[in-house]
Formats: sequence, structure tokens, C-alpha cells
Amino acid sequence: MNTSLAGTQICLQCHHPNPPEAQRCSRCHAELDRTLLQTTDLPSQAALAPTDSPAGSPASLPANLPASSPAAPSAQDRADPDPHLPSFACLTHTGTGEYLNLDPHGFVWRLGKPHQGASPDIDISQFPRAEIVSRAHALIRYDRGQYYIEDTNSSNGTFVNHAALIPGRRYPLKDGDYVVFGKGDLVSFRFRIRAASGDSSSANPARAVECPTRQET
Repeated sequence: MNTSLAGTQICLQCHHPNPPEAQRCSRCHAELDRTLLQTTDLPSQAALAPTDSPAGSPASLPANLPASSPAAPSAQDRADPDPHLPSFACLTHTGTGEYLNLDPHGFVWRLGKPHQGASPDIDISQFPRAEIVSRAHALIRYDRGQYYIEDTNSSNGTFVNHAALIPGRRYPLKDGDYVVFGKGDLVSFRFRIRAASGDSSSANPARAVECPTRQET
């Protein structure tokens, strides 16, 4: 099938077409990484076959927190929409008990602090000791039934279950994981997941919880 839309970038997270100069998808806000997508001014879908990724990973990876390096999506993945919809998830601050819901209509959430009129999807600036959090600190992604977290070159690092993340690499997130932004456990959260209604495919349904809905005043 010919999918020619000359000069258009197709997001491999949600398959939405974007202008060639775009850096993020206008639908799901995923970064348009040219190593993971193709422009669609190609003669056929067959030209979109995945390429091999470089083998190997850094030797310093935490032993109890393996990094995830997903293979390039297949032609079938590109043709069909993701069958998994995001479950409901939130970050609960361990000190105050306040929670930050992840918008269930998104697939990528930026975490950090506002800067020059631009606000992250998850604003951490309201919590005590937030001065150690970078403006663009981390990303949480949802991809094919799994949440991932990635440190985006923050000044003080991101930690999951006390293991430091290597910047730029995705790490899987599970319900109940202990997530810290910055050193010293000063800005810490529990990551909580509630499966979507009627979804029996949760990786750990016994531990899944309902993230509360903030009451507006």
C-alpha cells in the first residue's frame, strides 16, 4: 500500500503525521527521533522495514534494573494502531501523600519544573526540596502495555528503587516502584498503576490501585 505523504514525519508511538521540521509529535508529544521513524515520501510500506540497532549496552548498568532498548517497530507495528491503551497511573509523594496523575490520554509525560512560560506535563516544583529537580528532569512513556522512565540529562539524577538511571535510556516502571528525582531521597514518589476498566492483562493486578481523583475547590 502506498503511504506517500511527501515530507511528512510519522510518529512511531501513535502513528500521527507531523511536519518535517517538528521535533515532537503534535498528538502524543513523543520525541520524533529520526533513528526510530521514516519520512513518508517513500514508494511503499515495504521501504519502512526496521533496521538493526547497535548491539551491546553499557557495562555499568545497575544489576537489579536492566535498561530497555526496544527493537525498531516492524512494518506491521507501523500499520496497526497500538492495541494497548494506557492504564491509569500516578506518582504519590512519599512525604506529603499528594499525588500527580498521569493524563490517561497521553503516551509521553515530561517531568520537571516550569521555565520561561513552558510547563512540564508533571510539575514537581510544588514539593519540598524541589530546587534539586531540573527543569527538564525525566520522561515517563507508555508503550505497548508497559510504562518506562528515562532521565533526560538532569543535574542530580533519577533513581528507581535506589538504582541510578543512565541518562537517555528507558527503564521499565512497575506498580509500587520507588522513584526519586535528585540525590538523597529528598524528592521521592511511589509509582502506582490502576488497570483500565475491564482490563485483565495487568502485570500485577493484585497490587494495582486506583489513583485518586483530585477534588477541585
